[in-house]
This record gives sequence, C-alpha cells and structure tokens, in this order.
Amino acid sequence: MSFNILSPADNLGIVEKELLTNYVYKKCILPSKPDKQKVSWSVDHATSIFPHQGGCIIKLMDDGQMVGVGIVNKTGMENQISGNLLSHVALEHDNDHALKMIIDKAKNITNNDIQSVFDTDKLSDRVKEIYNETPKKVQLMAI
Repeated sequence: MSFNILSPADNLGIVEKELLTNYVYKKCILPSKPDKQKVSWSVDHATSIFPHQGGCIIKLMDDGQMVGVGIVNKTGMENQISGNLLSHVALEHDNDHALKMIIDKAKNITNNDIQSVFDTDKLSDRVKEIYNETPKKVQLMAI
C-alpha cells in the first residue's frame, strides 16, 4: 500500500472534491455518524489556499485503488490546542492495519502535532488497542 497526499498546492477541482466527500461520507469510521456537509467543509478546509485554513488529505492506495482516506485540518490554534485535527477517516474495508497506517501518516506529516475526536468509546478503545495502550474513556485525545 502507498499514500497519495493532497494539499492546497494540488488545487483540487470541484469534481475531485465531491468524489472525496462522497467516499468519506459513505465509508467513514471517524466520526461514526458523519454529516455530509461537515465532510464537505473538511475537504474544502484541508485543500484551501487561504492562510488561516489548510491541511491535507491522505489517500491510502492499494494497486491503484483508493482504500482509505484521512482528512487533516489545520486548527489555527497552535497555542491552545494541537495545530492539526484528524477530522475524518474513511476505510474501504474497516481494518486496524489501514486505520493505523492513516493515523501514523497523519502523525508523521504534522510532526505529531495532531489530535482527533473519537465520538464513541468503542472507537477510542480500538485506537488505544492498536497502539498497545490501556483503553480509557476519552472524547478528545492526542494521537
């Protein structure tokens, strides 16, 4: 598997943004119940050229097919919280290996300056198990 990282410099068109939005909405595991409008805003924010926005879209590829997507949004609040938010993760086939690959890539791209909101205890516990940590109840955690 390999990655294709999309950034504001890629100047994505409306059609590609809509395809990404639909993929993430249909295959989303983070959050567990996505809102399509929020997914669209997240895609727009991650690919925006405006200085107060930005981030990237991480596409996990396998044999030329997209099998996962992670959306990283800059928060613009580095002094109060992490500078980046992993706002959405979508997987073609929900598995821990692909989830870990996307999280690890997001951590690498942001130099570990990233957080995510896990909207269910089940997802929070799953991520902690992937990283061999003791599961605890959390809503916002640095990943």
